[in-house]
Amino acid sequence: MANKIIKSLFNCSTAVLILTGCSKDYTTYYADTETRGVAIFSDKGNNIFTCFIDGISWRSMDRVQRPFSPGIRYEVSIRKFVTANTQDSLVISWQGFFSNNVKDQGAFSLSILVSKKFAYTDLSALEGKRVPIDGSNAFFTTNISGINPTGTLGKGNIFFKQLVLHQASNNLYTGQMSGLLEADFNTFKVTSGRFDHTLDERQVIF
Repeated sequence: MANKIIKSLFNCSTAVLILTGCSKDYTTYYADTETRGVAIFSDKGNNIFTCFIDGISWRSMDRVQRPFSPGIRYEVSIRKFVTANTQDSLVISWQGFFSNNVKDQGAFSLSILVSKKFAYTDLSALEGKRVPIDGSNAFFTTNISGINPTGTLGKGNIFFKQLVLHQASNNLYTGQMSGLLEADFNTFKVTSGRFDHTLDERQVIF
């Protein structure tokens, strides 16, 4: 009887190890030794965004492909939303959580009003440039629990060290994006923001 129980536990443990081994994590976190609580500023495709929100460390979730799960769970997306207004909206959105509380998940996003003719080549033209976010034509938002009232817009700036997109197919693109950002929501601030991502056709949609 004891042998059967041991054998059963061994089989279960083996199955768990096999399933865990099938998961693939595409995110690499290199801690900044000088600014503790965020990752280093990089442009190597580490697939991560880190910052301080009201002084608390916040980071994007890992980009993971799990066994028996359709597709990959992504930490960032870039989408152009067609509106009924005279301008469309370009949204870069990061999904993440506070480092000290994984349950406090939510999104930190940048929205920019763009012309109807805005194309991926216009976005790539921002590489190497610092873009002011005025809170009107461009603004930051969050929906992170306990931090920001719904609808509050943030001002600040974003610097795109790297922003290269290549057309993969109709309205779908691949590329690389890295840079720095700061945001001010009046009641709290986002500081030491740094991001570094590879992008595939499921993340960038125009």
